[in-house]
Amino acid sequence: MPTFRLHKPPPTKLVPLYRPRSSFRLKRPLVSPNKNQPITIPFKDDNTMTKHEWITALASKPHNRLTVFLTCLICFNLLITLADRNGDIYKSWGLITANLLPANLFLLSLIGLTGRIRSGTILSAGALIMLFAINAAKINHLEQPLGFSDVFLAKQVFNGWDLLSQYVSVWVIALSVIFAIASGLLIIREKPIPLLLAASFLIVGVLGLVTLSDKRFSAGELYAPTAHGAKPWDSGSPARDQGLLASLIVGARSSKLTLPLFDQQAVDAFSQSLPEKADKDIKTHPDIILWLGESFFDPGLIKGVQTCDYLPNYCTLANTSLHTQITVPTYGGNTTRTEFEVLTGIPFKSLNTQDYPYIAVVHDKFKALPWTLADQGYQATAIHPHHKSFWQRNRALPLLGFHEFIGLKDMKKTTLDGTWTSDKSLATNIIDLVEKEKKQPQFIFAISMEGHGPYKKTNVQDPERRDSITPPADISAKGVEQWQAYIYHAQNTTRELLALREFVKRRNKPTLVVFFGDHLPGLHTAFKELSFENELKPHQQKTPVLAFANYSLGSEWLPAASHELGLWVLDIAGALSEDTFSELAQATALKRSDDNALPDQLIIDLQSRQFYP
Repeated sequence: MPTFRLHKPPPTKLVPLYRPRSSFRLKRPLVSPNKNQPITIPFKDDNTMTKHEWITALASKPHNRLTVFLTCLICFNLLITLADRNGDIYKSWGLITANLLPANLFLLSLIGLTGRIRSGTILSAGALIMLFAINAAKINHLEQPLGFSDVFLAKQVFNGWDLLSQYVSVWVIALSVIFAIASGLLIIREKPIPLLLAASFLIVGVLGLVTLSDKRFSAGELYAPTAHGAKPWDSGSPARDQGLLASLIVGARSSKLTLPLFDQQAVDAFSQSLPEKADKDIKTHPDIILWLGESFFDPGLIKGVQTCDYLPNYCTLANTSLHTQITVPTYGGNTTRTEFEVLTGIPFKSLNTQDYPYIAVVHDKFKALPWTLADQGYQATAIHPHHKSFWQRNRALPLLGFHEFIGLKDMKKTTLDGTWTSDKSLATNIIDLVEKEKKQPQFIFAISMEGHGPYKKTNVQDPERRDSITPPADISAKGVEQWQAYIYHAQNTTRELLALREFVKRRNKPTLVVFFGDHLPGLHTAFKELSFENELKPHQQKTPVLAFANYSLGSEWLPAASHELGLWVLDIAGALSEDTFSELAQATALKRSDDNALPDQLIIDLQSRQFYP
């Protein structure tokens, strides 16, 4: 049997390479590649080495570091491929490259940052697997994948944890904490690689990611918005057709919105064709209450369901109000998309690949309904029984023209009904606002919270009524739980809306109330087990609009989409002026009254003009 010499002067003696402290001993000593060249290894007083010391000693050699790195690299790529649930993206080399390239650059960055190969690999794999899990959760609750724009909302994880925590499993949080602690211990125990090598890894990884994310430096064939058959106007298409990691790079490359162009001559010609508006006495302007009903929809859209069986107050209101149905740009969440459309008159699809309009375009004073009303003497107030900073409303709403933004902490006499502030509390605060003695007419934009998910059994004020709600036939226990929870809160909403109408009737001052739903609720289990009368999917369904006043109310046209709703409110309130928002409202009215009255492109041009100061 070949032997080797070990140097520990004095004396020199033969020892096994690895001898655990247990009774187990390796029988074969280390064989030198060159029998005439001794191998020096560290000694302990008892001539033994732990298993960790043995592995570290091996990994400290340059050729062994390369072996460890290549092994980790192969395992990392296999793991990421298996973790990505969208297996279709690995059927072509272009998609494989587009998704694994940023993953491997991220791996190099973390190896360089930690200075450790194995720890950096484990951290990288864990972070990306968590990214896939978050993406799956977002698709499950909102039917929308994770996007690069979500980076700008990272702060909301802390500010709005009371909302986000409703959708996160306790086990996921526990496993994440355990993984973080284990990773930290592994970093401490693993011997770092040379500083120069770590710095090289970090520079290559970070510069590679920056280069991929900037369309000035990297090829667009892999990461163009329409690469690999993706459809940017379809929010689910990029992650589905390009893969999550590639779609995030595409989002980073498209993070800056390119403002749409418009035909200035056509717009000017239309403006000049409009009759001049006569000045109106400010006292004749009605108070306007625009109420966004969180997740409110008409349950009669579902086969076999009669609306009046579940929401009799809604039927009462619909029978005595102007009412219609509108398309909305979101489902299950992302309320600010509908908000943006209503307040600005701009379709969300005009933002192309942008996910969050307040972040993408509302950076300075932005043309919107509140500014138009403010120019006519209105006091514009927004009220929302939640954190003011969520969705960056505290920054965006003043730029849209609101003089005051009242959040949960600013409201008086609030109570919970379930997880969130009740619509009764919201209605009480709305009444308090309009009853204040003010010389100015009021515009109040109320964003409700009670109807927000998740839809499950919680501590509501009237659990007997909730549990007595009869669900549609043939749905599971989970579907029943979701249905009862949703209908219970929708009944509360319509009850308070009916009470608000009675209050308005008693007022001497002209008052207009417009109520609308922002999107359908995320009743994922129930909707999978039920079907809609029109055979369309939940995100394709419309939401209701109700309008009533304490004076005769009429309209020659009705809005068909949420980006037309604010324009319609301005019209039926008799508050049209000579600004660009009013011109868009008049053009939309003409188009809705007679489809041939104006070309479609003129409407698009007028909408595009709203982006410019």
